[in-house]
Amino acid sequence: MSTDGRTRAQAGVLAATLARQTARVGAAPWPAALFPRLTPPSVGGLPALFDWNGQNDGDKEIKNARATAVALLNTVPESFDDGLLDSLLTKKEKESRVLADHREKIRTLGKDQKICRYCDLKNSLIYGKDSKNWNAVSINHDANITARFDPRTCVSTGKIANFQVLVPNLAAAQEIVRRAHPLQWAEAAPTLFIRSDAAEPRGNEWLTLPQSRDTSIAEWRKKSKADPRYVYESVSWPWNEYAAAAVENIIKISGFVDDAGKTLSYDYSLESCIRSSFGVAWEDGGLDVDAGSYSANISALNTAGGDLVLNQGYSDKTGALTRPADTLQRLAESLDWSDAHLVTISASKALRYTMPKNSPPEMRGFLNATAPALISTFLTRSFCDSVYMI
Repeated sequence: MSTDGRTRAQAGVLAATLARQTARVGAAPWPAALFPRLTPPSVGGLPALFDWNGQNDGDKEIKNARATAVALLNTVPESFDDGLLDSLLTKKEKESRVLADHREKIRTLGKDQKICRYCDLKNSLIYGKDSKNWNAVSINHDANITARFDPRTCVSTGKIANFQVLVPNLAAAQEIVRRAHPLQWAEAAPTLFIRSDAAEPRGNEWLTLPQSRDTSIAEWRKKSKADPRYVYESVSWPWNEYAAAAVENIIKISGFVDDAGKTLSYDYSLESCIRSSFGVAWEDGGLDVDAGSYSANISALNTAGGDLVLNQGYSDKTGALTRPADTLQRLAESLDWSDAHLVTISASKALRYTMPKNSPPEMRGFLNATAPALISTFLTRSFCDSVYMI
């Protein structure tokens, strides 16, 4: 599979996220002077962003990206043009039937019945109708990604709290958490991260360490929670099928906790923005805010005397259980998951772009206007979508 195909698929996810964001907060004010090839991808161009010539049909990353785009658009208010969803799946007969079945399910829902449009459609697109093929099941459907832009500070923020998935065994749960390690960002989200390597300051310079990633991960575990860790990240994302942005940063990791399989948590902040290019020219700097947090916990579901016991509780904003234990037990049993585990994930991110030196000044407003959608895409692709890639 070509990198170009994955890049275009990533642009498709960004376009769907922008459409969802615009539907919620109103049209984004794109600068009139912005060069047309730098404008963000439109939902009308989504079918063209995904390769339909058959060469990418077997690529898991592209299939997941397309399913994410369709599922995101499926959550936009019903006034949205449903024909776009049909056009995305025109050449995918099986997936078209999945969409038709989903719509029929929504149409026939009783007054007291509820369904998560995103999860129901995406699970069916990824795994098919047979639940025996599922690798994970989302539990807390109130855990939505929220992204906002503060016009007073020009800082965009996004977060997701208590995103919970049930997986068939401990190994699957550990794989989800493993992919969220800062040194694994490039593996978890290859359409966003080119590199995510351990780094150290040497005088006025930053050096990436010439050792294996496994060695760096092991060394990070030996350090205390108070010791800072540093990551050199090279990130690239597409505006559309013509232009891409790229940034190279040194990210400081604080409060790092990794018990090698049960818990992973950390805060991160921008130590130094080395350089950036937003489709026009490379220049020093480009960001002055790039911060956030991540935490994940794995809980075993133990059967004791026929009753399900949660080692760690899970709740919504009111403190009530999002699902009764007996419901989870029946769900695990129906899937033949005798070693089921629950993964609870919370993550956040904040961004702010500075005034460019070698690009039109309108770029700053454009970048900050699209930042909430980019943050949503980052949280979706880096953390939430990892459950579909195990």
